[in-house]
Amino acid sequence: MVSLLSVNLSSEKKLGCALTKIYGINLATALFICNRVNLPFNFSVHLLTSDKIREIISLIQNFILCEFNLHKEVKSNIKFLIDIKCYKGFRHSLNLPVNGQRTHSNAKTCRRNKKFI
Repeated sequence: MVSLLSVNLSSEKKLGCALTKIYGINLATALFICNRVNLPFNFSVHLLTSDKIREIISLIQNFILCEFNLHKEVKSNIKFLIDIKCYKGFRHSLNLPVNGQRTHSNAKTCRRNKKFI
């Protein structure tokens, strides 16, 4: 097990797929990281040296918004929508679907459990 940014990456997986376990990193971003540290996308995680691990961590911290910072950013965006009292913010505050999803036949549990303001 290799730990990157408080996320344990499986040793059996390839580097590209293992990096996607970090919140905020998708396959394209994982490919970008692999190219920047000069490692192939299908490089095994258990073969990483401590220098390469440090290089990957510094690259992620400097160029990519992920894990705690991304969670914080998303929460602040939702809080902003609620504060300006827009429609999406109102839907967020009631725990209802936000992006126009149907609620007549779907999302019954979130309609049952909605909070009253």
